[in-house]
Amino acid sequence: MENSTDKTTSRQPKKSKRLLILLAAVILFVLVAVAVTVALLVSRAEQDTPSGDPWLGSRLPSSLVPVHYQIELQPNLDTFTFIGSEHITIQCLESTDYILLNSRLLNITDGSVSLLTARGETVDVKRWFLYPENEFFVVQAAQILQRGENYVLSVSFSGVLRDDLRGFYRSSYLDHLTGETRHLATTQFSAIDARKAFPCFDEPAMKATFHVTLVHQSEYTALSNMPIRQSEMRQDGWTADHFDTTVRMSSYLVAFVISNFTYRENVTGLHGNITLKVWARPDAVANGEVDYAIAVASKVLTYYEEYFGIPFPLPKLDMAAIPDFPFGAMENWGLITYRETALLYDPAVSTEANKQRVAVVVAHELGHQWFGNLVTAEWWDDIWLNEGFASHVEYLGAAQAEPDWMLEDQFLIADLHPVFALDSLSTSHPISLPVNHPDEISQIFDTISYSKGASIIRMMSSFLGSSYTKGIKSYLERYQFANAVQDDLWNSLTEAAQEDGRTDVQVKEVMDTWTLQMGFPVVTVTRDYSNGRVTATQRHFLYDPEVNVPESPYNYVWQVPLTYTTEEDMNFADPPRTWIRDRTEEFPVSVAPTSWLIANVNQTGYFRVNYDITNWGLLTNFLNSDNFQDIPVATRSSLIDDAFNIAQSGGLSSVIALDLSRYLEREREYLPWASASGAFGYISRMMAGTDSSQHLERYVLNLALPLYNRLGWEDTGGHLERYNRMTILSMACNFGYNGCLQNASQKFSEWKAGRSVSPNLKGVVYCYGIANGNEDDWNFAWQKYLSTDTVASEKALLLSALACTADQYVLSRYLDWTIDSTKVRKADALNTIVAISGNKLGKMMVWNFLNQNWGYIFDSYGGSLFGLTGLILGVTEDFNTEEELQQMQEFVSSHPELGTATRAIQQAQERARVNIKWRQQSEDDVAQWLADHQREGQTL
Repeated sequence: MENSTDKTTSRQPKKSKRLLILLAAVILFVLVAVAVTVALLVSRAEQDTPSGDPWLGSRLPSSLVPVHYQIELQPNLDTFTFIGSEHITIQCLESTDYILLNSRLLNITDGSVSLLTARGETVDVKRWFLYPENEFFVVQAAQILQRGENYVLSVSFSGVLRDDLRGFYRSSYLDHLTGETRHLATTQFSAIDARKAFPCFDEPAMKATFHVTLVHQSEYTALSNMPIRQSEMRQDGWTADHFDTTVRMSSYLVAFVISNFTYRENVTGLHGNITLKVWARPDAVANGEVDYAIAVASKVLTYYEEYFGIPFPLPKLDMAAIPDFPFGAMENWGLITYRETALLYDPAVSTEANKQRVAVVVAHELGHQWFGNLVTAEWWDDIWLNEGFASHVEYLGAAQAEPDWMLEDQFLIADLHPVFALDSLSTSHPISLPVNHPDEISQIFDTISYSKGASIIRMMSSFLGSSYTKGIKSYLERYQFANAVQDDLWNSLTEAAQEDGRTDVQVKEVMDTWTLQMGFPVVTVTRDYSNGRVTATQRHFLYDPEVNVPESPYNYVWQVPLTYTTEEDMNFADPPRTWIRDRTEEFPVSVAPTSWLIANVNQTGYFRVNYDITNWGLLTNFLNSDNFQDIPVATRSSLIDDAFNIAQSGGLSSVIALDLSRYLEREREYLPWASASGAFGYISRMMAGTDSSQHLERYVLNLALPLYNRLGWEDTGGHLERYNRMTILSMACNFGYNGCLQNASQKFSEWKAGRSVSPNLKGVVYCYGIANGNEDDWNFAWQKYLSTDTVASEKALLLSALACTADQYVLSRYLDWTIDSTKVRKADALNTIVAISGNKLGKMMVWNFLNQNWGYIFDSYGGSLFGLTGLILGVTEDFNTEEELQQMQEFVSSHPELGTATRAIQQAQERARVNIKWRQQSEDDVAQWLADHQREGQTL
């Protein structure tokens, strides 16, 4: 039962015998973890630091490691500055006279730098200086620091609370309960921005404990990773909150929030010993917008404790909705911070998509409390160990809260299919990618690390079965409070498999082929219809098979776990499996020549499957029969996605993919239609403005209208039915169905007249109401966006819909507002620019805008983990002419400083070449097929 009461102040949780026992266990594990990490750091070669001055290297030297930080920070929310001091206990692993810490944009206070031995003896400081080029704070001792000894470095410093969404930064919001603008200070330290708040050893393997004191103006509340141990009043209206010492953790997981937020709370966990609070703007809490998140988190946290077999090691968990946040959420241990749209949900206003986003993001961040926080990747080249696992278990966790959502199947369209698109380019990269300089870190926080990581883990859990869960528990227990590399995980999983009698799988041999080389295979299944033999051939799947690719340690051959079933067996729950370890393998299958065979059942494997033409024909015929639903929705979805994408690469005729799609007029389920929407959307964008575009619109509408009429415009039904309705209505309006456009305009007019729009119809109504409306309609929606009582998810929906306008002047003005933070929040600007580029009027408008404003955009978002990558890939998605490709090449020449956008612009250029090639090779065939089907008499 949920105990949800509105609170405005923080309370210290009661201590218990159970907590004392837990703390004792934590201390024991910490001692072991220290030993493990020290061994790792000592063994790390000095190659990261060149001979000579150590600050000329890009990495911290391994001669010193932190043991404990005692930090006091005092942010001023009137002047947007902060002052701080710290005492760092350091262990010397190799004798040295230099102490290097990371520091950026901090001012070190003159006379504040001092050094003591563990016994309290003074060690003279010869000199100290900042080396901004490599973000180092360098302290040189007057004597050699001795191996095996501990020292305490003390320093005071100051900094500025900027609005750059990085480090220790400021945010604000308009409190509609008081009419005042309220400010707050918060943090975003991942990956390397803790150094903007305090000098530190800012690398993930440099774990330590942290004792934090936050001094703040007394009208605010302070949060950090641990509960408040003691509060004291200081002079002139300041309060000092002293927090309990943390468990051993990396610097990027430290977090602070100083705000006037309020909260709702619950007590959760397997043993009912974890205090869970969700914090937000007071009006959002009063409106009940945090209630869904706290309900989901309570269930998921309890499930994870049982699933992982390791208790959540902290006595509390705070989750806070930040008005200005650079991405979805951040897993800071014990204080998770979120973008408001990823934590707040109002059932009267928010859509089913908003609801699912909250559930999945909460489950993702809670998964990180084990994967990433408890066990941390030793260095950023294995960031996929954190993000891939969290992106996989989020579906398991969210399914505990919402078991009717078919989340395992939804994985296909939310993660697998999108990452296939990126990983089909020669400019992709392996999951495990060497990171030789901190500047390269941001480039690997991408879809590959997250979604491909999740996809290969999902595949691995499928072929390992129960040994997978057993191995994961062993891995977490062995490396808790320490660091690991991917081989540590492979060893734990192999040991578990061998204990279970699985001698056929050496996990490292299999998984290295998936993590150490980029891309994935397409497995072509060719049947011998005379004897039942099947030949499976794998090759690197590329949208352009003729493009040059980097060398691979495995020559682009994967160890493929291939499941299969037949029309006779229909075994989709536990299908037989064979291994494809070479380029070509043969195996027997008992199947009649007139029956189909399906491989990669429910697309659990990270690869595509092509078939011989006869088998494609058998599948097409079956899908067009009354029994098509005997094939599960996930497999039907994968057949559509594979067929159209293999056709895009030239490995299959587009005619075969289009023939397969004809069955959709009978399809009623969400997943296949979501896949079809993506496939038809791509063809539509490539053929925009051609004579055949109207034929495509007519064909798609002939398929979609039976379901459109069945679902209608009433926002009713279960979660997936509402999802399906949103997909079909969007398709119908996008492909120009007059009935859809008229309904959208009518409901938009009713909205202007004061009648509400059902939440799940808003996306279509707002966009197409604005597209078919005038400037007054646009201004009305803009004022709704500005309204102080509009919830965050509604604001995000309106920002996207405002980009749908057909008024070129209004669209251009709106684009200009994206770099005016008084109009569009900085955290929302890049998504808004991408939305504008999706408007046919905005495509070149946005590209010219980027050229003209790249300096500002780069300075503002260049350090963001996802910002510039998402911007470049989003804006250039539809580029498909030589002229547009040339414009991108000129952009690179004009803007040599691309930073975190470097890989994205390479991928965008390759994708443009792929689009150009599709138009050259496939457009005529598609146009002819569509024209033939017009002559067959298909009409609306």
